[in-house]
Amino acid sequence: MNSKLKHGYLIPLLVCITVSMVGQNAHKNLLNGDMLYGFGKYAEAEKEYRKADNADPGLKSSYNLGNSLMNQDKYDEAIKKYREASDKTINPQDKAAALHNLGNAYYKKKQYKESVDAFKKSLAANPDDLATKENLAIARRELQKQMKQQQQQKGQQNQDQQNQDENSDKDQQQNQDKNQNNQQGSQDKNKQKNADGSKQEMTREDARKLLDFINDRDRKVGKNQRKQEQPAGKARGKDW
Repeated sequence: MNSKLKHGYLIPLLVCITVSMVGQNAHKNLLNGDMLYGFGKYAEAEKEYRKADNADPGLKSSYNLGNSLMNQDKYDEAIKKYREASDKTINPQDKAAALHNLGNAYYKKKQYKESVDAFKKSLAANPDDLATKENLAIARRELQKQMKQQQQQKGQQNQDQQNQDENSDKDQQQNQDKNQNNQQGSQDKNKQKNADGSKQEMTREDARKLLDFINDRDRKVGKNQRKQEQPAGKARGKDW
């Protein structure tokens, strides 16, 4: 199947009798735009079509302006003009042509769902258009590819999010374990410090008791020495 979209054509300008200067000017601008478009000068053709569209908005000016914009890759503006052209006519052939090119513009923007919808509407107006049928098949195929890619991307994003959550939980658990270890270490240090402090306090207490014991002993020893230095009794005189 040919994967190249079939393009629409310019709506030919019908020669008609004009009754106003505005209509004459718009008619002239359309003719100039068609000529420039035929030479591939799409920017110059756009200017002429805009003049015609501003002076006397109609199906032909909107549609052909959309074509000149489309060939300059101005897809958003082209979409707007194709929609306007479709709304300005009740002729099935003209409506189908505008919707056909609308589908092409959406396709260029990779908006395949909108492209499929536009081609379907075009076929509703002109069911026998082979080019629109081919374009619809191409747009549907690209839409399926796009949906599959989106599903794959969504699945990958979900997997990445799951991996991120798991890594976050793992890091959180590691931090909790680390905090618990730090707390346990601090408690052990405090216990050791308290034990050392108690040991030091007992040593000071023992030293105080020992000092009291020594002082008490020294007092007792000094008292005994003083008793020994005193006379045991009163001295006796000589017997005469």
